[in-house]
Amino acid sequence: MKKMKEMLKDKVFPVIAKYGHVIAGCAFVCVMMTSNSSSVLAFHETEEPAGVEKFKKFNK
Repeated sequence: MKKMKEMLKDKVFPVIAKYGHVIAGCAFVCVMMTSNSSSVLAFHETEEPAGVEKFKKFNK
């Protein structure tokens, strides 16, 4: 257990401290891409499916 703590202290923590902003940036990009993936793939249906009126907020 001491070896693991020493390894974390000597090798892992300095890397996280040095490159933490890069890791956070990559995580932020991944979150933005997955949350907006439906917005990126926008498409238009020429005909609406039957029964779609009950899901619309404002009917014409």
